[in-house]
Amino acid sequence: MRRRLWILDGLQSTGLALAVTAFYTLMITLQQSLSWEDVLAVFPLYLALMGGLMAAICAMTAHRVQLQVAISLGLTRRESWGGIHLLRLIPAVGVSVLTAVLAAVGRNPWAAPWMLLVLSLGVQLFCAALGTLLGLVYLKWGKFGTLLTVLMAIFAGGLGGFGAVMGFETLGVDRLFSGDVLPWLILAFGAICYGLVQIPEGRTLAHMQVRI
Repeated sequence: MRRRLWILDGLQSTGLALAVTAFYTLMITLQQSLSWEDVLAVFPLYLALMGGLMAAICAMTAHRVQLQVAISLGLTRRESWGGIHLLRLIPAVGVSVLTAVLAAVGRNPWAAPWMLLVLSLGVQLFCAALGTLLGLVYLKWGKFGTLLTVLMAIFAGGLGGFGAVMGFETLGVDRLFSGDVLPWLILAFGAICYGLVQIPEGRTLAHMQVRI
């Protein structure tokens, strides 16, 4: 029963990402008069991006909302840790699979279904890790700490992106972006970020008043 609550929350997040993407795509379609073929082409990409946004938002609130409910139900530390992973990974996998299926049905002209699956999963994991980090910062330092972390992330992301572009041009490895390597690099980066954020999250959970 306790695990079921985490699973239902994860499925709701998946459905919410799909609904938000559908609404956004409808607005874009009405504004730009897209054809049905255009809608089928862009919808999977929008879904991957909106899924990442929802993953970050849900991860930010997990420790302040779902985990507090779990504590009130008497969950152990191990159950709480597993539940948080279900809450984040169910939407990540669900959105990524839907992205690949929609790309296959619409015969996406820009990327193969497997490529969108890998790209989307990497994006979802990275956004979940970022949202978790921001949530943990808020728990410890409040709104000021969160704002400072966001500004640092924007600065580091911009600097890192500029450095990456310059590095690729200098080394002459632009082919990475036109081949099959980039999706796996994004997935690896997202998985590494998701794994690293478990360190501060584990320390935070260890100090919460949950059952052993």
